[in-house]
Amino acid sequence: MLPEMFPRAVRATGMAIVYSVGVAIFGGFAQAIATWLIKLTGDLHAPAWYVMVCVALSCLTLPFIRDLTGKPLED
Repeated sequence: MLPEMFPRAVRATGMAIVYSVGVAIFGGFAQAIATWLIKLTGDLHAPAWYVMVCVALSCLTLPFIRDLTGKPLED
């Protein structure tokens, strides 16, 4: 889906920035968020519940994604 978001002239740069920012934010803060969730709830499985909720929300968006299979990614 990422290539479809950007015009050809900036596609590689746009994809790299989106990926890098996502990894920095979600990967960098993952340990802090997991520790906070465990402390907040007292449940050692809280990070797993968090991931399951994120997966469920992601799955709910799938029907709204346009299928561009076989179509050229031109401007």
